[in-house]
Amino acid sequence: MKRRLVRIFSFVLILAAFASFAAVNAAAVWLSPLAESGDVSNNGVIEAHDARMILRASAKIIKLYPPSKWPGNKVYGDADGDGKLTAADARLVLRRSAGIEDPVTPSFDNEVEIFLSGKYHLIGLMDTGDGFMDWNFAVSGSNVYTEMELEGVQMGMLMLNGKFYLTSPAKKIYAEITRAEFEEMGVDPEDFVLEFPSFDDVVLVNKETVVVDDAPITILTYKVDDDTQLKFYLNGTKLDTIETYSNDQLASTIIVTSITDDVSKVLRVPSEYTKLLNVYIFMAMLMV
Repeated sequence: MKRRLVRIFSFVLILAAFASFAAVNAAAVWLSPLAESGDVSNNGVIEAHDARMILRASAKIIKLYPPSKWPGNKVYGDADGDGKLTAADARLVLRRSAGIEDPVTPSFDNEVEIFLSGKYHLIGLMDTGDGFMDWNFAVSGSNVYTEMELEGVQMGMLMLNGKFYLTSPAKKIYAEITRAEFEEMGVDPEDFVLEFPSFDDVVLVNKETVVVDDAPITILTYKVDDDTQLKFYLNGTKLDTIETYSNDQLASTIIVTSITDDVSKVLRVPSEYTKLLNVYIFMAMLMV
């Protein structure tokens, strides 16, 4: 009986070893249909475990070994397809494992479309009537950042998720403006909640091309409402100038230095700045 048990036990070990060997080799040959999406464990499912493996591999703690059918010109685990293995791939795979849709990167034919997307960061010059002033402005929905000069000092105002902040990039300070402080200044904070035109609000009513200094400039005119029009001057795909007309009269002019759909650098509370107790301390510090 004892010998029989030994033989059975030995057979089980050999069978287990064979099964393990077969599984490993099968895995090496089989390629998961989700491999390019981040299934580095090659089991046909994207899981949090795949994200952990990619994160460890991006930090060079482990090495990922692709199946033999994996194309040699691609990086195994590169879920976002940028040709590199980084923590961004791990984050993307973790989102996929939780069933969260991939972030969509919008495609724009020109910079007017960035402006009309309703999400942009614009740097340029604005005509105030008394001359041009530097203008740094970002918007995404009801979140807005604008930067202006106050008595020779640059100051930013941020409206983010229903809260209001004053910031000073030069002095690296900021303060939240409370509703009570607004009321003390005799200001209704709702007056600062602005709405900006987007593709859903405007209609293209005219398109023409003129030649300026031997360069073709495309002028796009959009109707916002019965009283308001926007004119965009394009040099190729680059937005040069924005004009706003009210009742057929020129109301404002913006000369555009740059515009991008990346608002992440300014539409945020600047945690690296020193937070001050209230807006009065902020204004005192600003003028020092």
